[in-house]
Amino acid sequence: MKKLLLCLSLLLVVSNAKAQTITAPKSIVPAYQHLKNAPYNLIDHEAATNSVIWKYIASRTDNYNNSTSTWLPSDSGSYYYDANANDTATSDLQYAAGVWNKNTLNYYSYDANGFQTVSGQQVWVNYLNAWRNSQQSLFSYDGVGDITRYRSQSWDTASGKWQSMFDDTFSFNARYGETEEVDQNWNAATGALDNTNRYIWTFDAKNDILTEHTQIWKAGAWLDTLYLVNSYDSSPSIPGTLLQTIIQTWNVGTSAWVNSIRKDFTHGVNTYTQISYQWDATRNVWNPFSRSTNTSSLNQYILVQQSWFGGSMTFVNSDSLVNISDGKGHTIDQRYFLWDYGNSIWTPSSLSTYAYDGNGNDTAAVQLSNSVNGVWTSGSHSGYTYDANNNLIYDLEEQLDAISHSFVPTSRTYYFYKAFNLSVASGIKNELDASVFPNPLEANEATLNLNYDKSSEVTITISDAQGRKMIEIIRPVNAGSNNLDLPVGNMASGNYFMQIVDRHNGKTSVLKLTKE
Repeated sequence: MKKLLLCLSLLLVVSNAKAQTITAPKSIVPAYQHLKNAPYNLIDHEAATNSVIWKYIASRTDNYNNSTSTWLPSDSGSYYYDANANDTATSDLQYAAGVWNKNTLNYYSYDANGFQTVSGQQVWVNYLNAWRNSQQSLFSYDGVGDITRYRSQSWDTASGKWQSMFDDTFSFNARYGETEEVDQNWNAATGALDNTNRYIWTFDAKNDILTEHTQIWKAGAWLDTLYLVNSYDSSPSIPGTLLQTIIQTWNVGTSAWVNSIRKDFTHGVNTYTQISYQWDATRNVWNPFSRSTNTSSLNQYILVQQSWFGGSMTFVNSDSLVNISDGKGHTIDQRYFLWDYGNSIWTPSSLSTYAYDGNGNDTAAVQLSNSVNGVWTSGSHSGYTYDANNNLIYDLEEQLDAISHSFVPTSRTYYFYKAFNLSVASGIKNELDASVFPNPLEANEATLNLNYDKSSEVTITISDAQGRKMIEIIRPVNAGSNNLDLPVGNMASGNYFMQIVDRHNGKTSVLKLTKE
């Protein structure tokens, strides 16, 4: 009966998928691209307003043939959704010998609250001329949307049944902090799930992790393996800041915890340092083995990593990172260096540069590596094009040719979208009791107020009237009244829509904003 119900469910998904109108040109075969399969109903759309959500309906990828200087079809697929804009199916095709061939079919289903309960895949079997089950994941949730069980299954073609691979269960405290995880693997010999690992966490009053306790299942009992303890600064100046982590391992012979790793953290105005130590059981002392120093300034972040050199009893440089942003939170230049011990200088290891349009969309990315005599010998270039709704419609990938030192095409992908009515998909309402003041917005200032009975985290997205995303930020919220500053200084006069989504339970508020 379960097998029959699954097949009927899949037929309904595919039937609904075929009923959807694909607006891609006939010359473009819908293409395949992996979507996010997170088992949560988190709002993660390409662009959204109070009335429109844009979702992929098709894409196609071509590969470049250098010898003939032509583009050849590679793979393609289509994406389908229910009335709430949830993914229901993804059909994948691959091109070979002048023919598009069926490859995989992914399917998804949801509960009444919009949380994903099933994520599965079928593969096309040519000699059967039919789809065959391959694997699937099953998810369960508690009343507030925390995932309580994650089961993975594979299809046994011999028996024609689903067979478990692993089964993980989770427990949470009242503030969404995970308190326990128990992992089980399928034992084919016994036909049952066997315990493998257990993780137990404790938290302080601010819901910061205090301890992590790891155990393995052996001989019918849980045996200790690892214990982690965190310490935090509770002073008013930097509350909740991690100061130290100590990791211990269980010694079966002495039935006692033994020191293993220690990490000390220090925090300055614009600096942050981590020093790691290993326990020397012979001398009963902590020996340093690495140090990382993080320094930030206006639009710049520098990380320097060092290793402990016992001969000189000092830290010596190892590698470093320099990250430069544009002031809007976008990285525009990122460089890695390795330390040349012989010449006592930093030598370039890799370089990445990024470009953005006025809406904050990535338009180009260049990544270079393997510098030989000051010349980069390998690398890649990505170029992205968007439509008027800020949806990615074209992606061009190129590789650096080591001989000509120029970029040559490797692949290109076209994307096509469909607009879903958010008033139908989300049922426009203020589930989070959110408000913004002042509204109309003043020149550079706006505050979002949220009242919560427990700590959580929200995603805040501000889009213009055409659905173009202007701002997207993630902010923690605490129990009680929260006033969150909104970066609206660069927004022009006009009407906007702000969507606030609780990242734990999916509750949503959509507010209309006006900037004069």
